[in-house]
Amino acid sequence: MRLQLKRELAGKVLVVHVSDRLTEVDPRNWTTENYELNLSGMIAAVAILVGLALPTQAQDRVNVILDTDMASDVDDAGALVTLLNLEDLGEANILAVGVSMPHNWSALCVDAITTYYGRPDIPIGTVKDSVLDHGSRYAEGIATEFPRSRGWNSIDDVPEVIGVYREVLAQQPDNRVTFVTIGPLTNAAELLKSGPCQHINLNGRDLVAQKVIRWVGMGGNHREFNMTGDAPASKYALDSPNKWPTPVLMSGHGIGTNIRTGERLKDLPEDNVLRRAWSLYKGGAGNDWTHPNYDQAAVHYAVRGFDGGPAENYYELIGPGWFRIDDSEDDSRHGYVGYTGFRLDPNGLHRMKNQNPDTFNQDMIASELYELMKRNPYGKEPGDPRGPLAAPPD
Repeated sequence: MRLQLKRELAGKVLVVHVSDRLTEVDPRNWTTENYELNLSGMIAAVAILVGLALPTQAQDRVNVILDTDMASDVDDAGALVTLLNLEDLGEANILAVGVSMPHNWSALCVDAITTYYGRPDIPIGTVKDSVLDHGSRYAEGIATEFPRSRGWNSIDDVPEVIGVYREVLAQQPDNRVTFVTIGPLTNAAELLKSGPCQHINLNGRDLVAQKVIRWVGMGGNHREFNMTGDAPASKYALDSPNKWPTPVLMSGHGIGTNIRTGERLKDLPEDNVLRRAWSLYKGGAGNDWTHPNYDQAAVHYAVRGFDGGPAENYYELIGPGWFRIDDSEDDSRHGYVGYTGFRLDPNGLHRMKNQNPDTFNQDMIASELYELMKRNPYGKEPGDPRGPLAAPPD
């Protein structure tokens, strides 16, 4: 016996079949075809689809912790700027920014960007030791060319990230924080492993379960950097007995690949911090600046994609289910460490965006992201409750 449900979603019909078996999905072959769920999950499937269709009240500010590598790709800078401007618009509240890459200039680059956008008070932390340490074509330039406000001269001066996360989470109401990762999952795993501290007498997993409402990440493909760069961390955070205890939504590589911006950033003033980051990364305005929006798409959806937000129906979502991470050193089946799969399960907490480009409007989303990235941070109205902006860079 099968129950077929149809929901008009982002201009496409998502068909969910409820049957008597689980289906293993290869992320390389995700399409708009029918997906099957266990018959025991029929009620859950109905609730998900009906819930998507029901109107809700306008969302409050989304409380966000952003976890970024801010090193290997310039889309991290674009995503941070996107989030800062979503905050300027009254849609987000940035609780902290953590760095998942122990590159000397990454956290200092975050300092410069948040200072430029008038937020020298955002707590920033960084991982100090990791299996990863990529260089960056833009982080040092941004950190040295633009004013910084936190008095740091190197990574040694920056607070340790898990301590920052625990302190910030301890201060928040229950079930109100959206945790966003746009880099390797090192810090997500370490947060789960953390023990009680002076700020709250909970271990990391219990702290996340109490304070976090969802995790939104850029990742999910079978061989992309954010999932494979620190494969043991991905395994622990997504596919272990102690895995992340809240709902998880992943925005895979195929989303950002098909949502491209960048060339129009050349129209911004030359002293704009994001334009400068793009120029450093791309090698000057004479080059093509078009670039995928991997991280921007994740941040944008984290703020606008839930609880009746304006982007809630921009994508088809696949799931519920579970991500599967193979972190073996010798993976003879796939030839690389960190293979990611996805198994549908009505009791699962994980979902992901359908990466088939026919299921979302790339041009419309790209235009929305560009408008967010180009906003003038000095064009605030008087009386902004956030306080005065920092002076623009000379």
